[in-house]
Amino acid sequence: MVKLFNMAKGKDEPELPGAGASTCTTVVEQTEKSSGSTEKKRKLKIKILNKFKIKLFQKSHGDTQSEFPVVLDFKQNLQQHHLAEADRQLLEQEVDLFISESPDEPGVYTEGDEDKLQMDYESLMLQLRIAIEDSFKKENQEMLRSAVATILQEEQRDRHWMELEEEQRPRWRPLRCRQIHDTLLKKVVEKRLQQVREVERGANDLSTSLKTEVCRMGKQIQRDLLLVVKEVQRCYSPDFDVCNMYAQLYHQAFSTRLMELARSNINLEECTYILSWINTYYPKDVLQQQELESHINSKSLGALLPEEDFRSLEERYLSHTEADVRTWLSNGLKKEVESWKNDKVPELIDGYFFSYLALDIINLVDGAMRVFLITLGNEDKCHRILRQMDTFLVSYKKCIADLIKGKHENIANIVKANLVSIKELRKYIEERQNLPDNMKAALLSGAADLRDSCHKYLLSPIHSELKVFGGQTFSGGCLSNACEH
Repeated sequence: MVKLFNMAKGKDEPELPGAGASTCTTVVEQTEKSSGSTEKKRKLKIKILNKFKIKLFQKSHGDTQSEFPVVLDFKQNLQQHHLAEADRQLLEQEVDLFISESPDEPGVYTEGDEDKLQMDYESLMLQLRIAIEDSFKKENQEMLRSAVATILQEEQRDRHWMELEEEQRPRWRPLRCRQIHDTLLKKVVEKRLQQVREVERGANDLSTSLKTEVCRMGKQIQRDLLLVVKEVQRCYSPDFDVCNMYAQLYHQAFSTRLMELARSNINLEECTYILSWINTYYPKDVLQQQELESHINSKSLGALLPEEDFRSLEERYLSHTEADVRTWLSNGLKKEVESWKNDKVPELIDGYFFSYLALDIINLVDGAMRVFLITLGNEDKCHRILRQMDTFLVSYKKCIADLIKGKHENIANIVKANLVSIKELRKYIEERQNLPDNMKAALLSGAADLRDSCHKYLLSPIHSELKVFGGQTFSGGCLSNACEH
């Protein structure tokens, strides 16, 4: 009990603003108690008191002429949002009611005194809640700073009271202000994200309401975290780690909503958009902003979606994208074959026949991989796009074989033009970094087979004539290699 009394009187707490006023009050009290002293001593004390007042006044206001600072009571401090000072006044009253100066003498109080003090604490807690709920209002920053100081004071007092038995504590102890603060912050975050979801859609919104909602929430998180770093954190002491606290709360709220959306009946476009936010926009455009990086530990936040939900979205996107790429490759090849059937002479560039098939295919695959990388954020999974070229090369070889068997007028020129395309495709495959060796070998083998088919056709007349004159002196393989070089 003595320890708690000493703490309450200021020996166990840091000196707070306004301590001078308390000293002044103490001197007055001592002066009043000395009514039995001599007139000389009374005048001396008054002189010392007046001297102290002048010194305090000069310290606070310099040489300017002004009224002596007025000491506010609890209600006035509360009205002016001086929550920390109002709280200190309640803490002093709590000491007067429940703690005696002597461990042998219990504190003297009435039930009415206790009821009034409890009501005052409730009034303080109401203002504390308001300050926390208005954390993002710039004009509220001073009140928030005072609220944080109040929380620290009350947490310290709670710890001391918790050392005593429950029946020895005031009925409102522990107040658990820090727990109240954390719960309110969670509600503040959820409310802010809910508000942007409820805004009516405008002309500049995205193609679906789901995409618009996700985009709005993501941008709100970005704005709010920047505001926390630039403004709100100034009101907090470092032990709150308020930037990471807000980041975690926004992360959890965003995760909860994305999980609800992912499990609803969404179309492929919406599935793709959610994956883009999970893998690219949120981790890179929001969390890795230069202003946030040094304040937020993004690695500690965890995944936005549970593994099962994420894999479900990912596999759906992968399967559809693979099917799309196969269709695009097939359509590109069909367009090329159609030009063969029409006996269209290939374009001549610098004296060489040229086909645009390889350029079209490479641009198509590259474009699909760029979107794939943005959506999934994983370059390794892009290999599933390149794997579709295996089927394409097999189909390409079959089309060349059918061309050679046909009776078109420009077969030789078409084959020459396609040799250029085949060479470009081989170069593209060889330059793919991080492509698994077995996949690269399979694709290069398919391209080599295709090239050999073209060489065989172009060299077959020469090979036939050489057989007549030289027998086995020249082989088809030899001529094919010579042609390639």
